[in-house]
Amino acid sequence: MALADFTAALPLTREFYRLYKGMATAYAGLGRWQEALDYTKRCAELDLSQVELDIVSIATPFWNMPELYPLGISYFQSLDSMLPGRWWVHYNIGDLANRTMQSDLARREFSIAKELQQKKP
Repeated sequence: MALADFTAALPLTREFYRLYKGMATAYAGLGRWQEALDYTKRCAELDLSQVELDIVSIATPFWNMPELYPLGISYFQSLDSMLPGRWWVHYNIGDLANRTMQSDLARREFSIAKELQQKKP
């Protein structure tokens, strides 16, 4: 199991960012979005600009299995407080909401994403 490998590597590495990113992704794949968010936050503490690029791969498991769609919504809703004003956070909530047939939530989040994207300098 990948998570066990990452955990075992913690005391042996100086490459914490890559390890935390792997752990965030592994937790996402297990549907444990809170832990995925915790490790995403650890990545952000080490390199905020890089984590924004890496969230695509960290969050990929939420799109791989329908049972993870609602958990992905929770992940991105919580991520919004960590990274406020990011249009792509709301877009991802909208996309996952569409997949779970939550059309009101999807419309609202797509609208927020569009508004935020238009405000970009």
